[in-house]
Amino acid sequence: MLFRKKWKELGKQISSEKTYIEDSKNNVVINIKAETDEKIFSEYNYDSNEKLNSELDAFIVEKMAFVPAQKDVRLKLYTNPEVNSKDVELAIRNNYKKKYIGTKQELFRNAVFSGIILCVGLLCFALFFLMHAYFYNVYVEAVMEVATWVFTWESLVSFCIRRPEIRRRKIIYLKLFAAEIKIVKLKTLGE
Repeated sequence: MLFRKKWKELGKQISSEKTYIEDSKNNVVINIKAETDEKIFSEYNYDSNEKLNSELDAFIVEKMAFVPAQKDVRLKLYTNPEVNSKDVELAIRNNYKKKYIGTKQELFRNAVFSGIILCVGLLCFALFFLMHAYFYNVYVEAVMEVATWVFTWESLVSFCIRRPEIRRRKIIYLKLFAAEIKIVKLKTLGE
C-alpha cells in the first residue's frame, strides 16, 4: 500500500513538470542545433533550399507533441554563419504549409469516407429490416447483420477516433507555419 502511494506521488510529480521551455512571453521555444546545410535542407533537393530535412522535421514535430494547445511556438535554430537565414525560414514555412494543406485534404477525405461508409451501413440496416419483414433466410440475414455492424462501426471509428488525431496534426502544422523563427549563427571552432 505504501509502495503504491509512493509511485503515485512520483507520477504526479513527473506529470506536473513542464516538458517544454518557455520564453518571457510564455511562448514555447524549440531549440534546434543544425550546424550544416545538410542537417537543415533535404539532401535530395537540387534547385533551391525549399525542402526541409526529414529528420529535422520529425524532431520539430516530436517536440510539438508536448506543447499545450493554447501556447504559441518559437523556433530557435543554431547554425553556422554561412547559412542563408531567408532560405531556412522559407524552407520551414514551405514544409509546414504543404503539410497543413495535405492534412486539411486528409481531414476532408476522412469526413467523406465516414459519411459514405455510414450510408452503406444504414442501407444494410434498412435491407436487413426489409429482408426480415418480407424474406426470411437465416444465412442472408446473418450476413446483412454483420455488414451493418461492420460498416457502421468503421464509420464511427473513422470519424470519432481517427479524425481528432488528424485535426491535432493540422493544428500542429498551422502553429509551426505561423511560428516565430529566430536563427542564431554560431561561430565555428577555432575562430
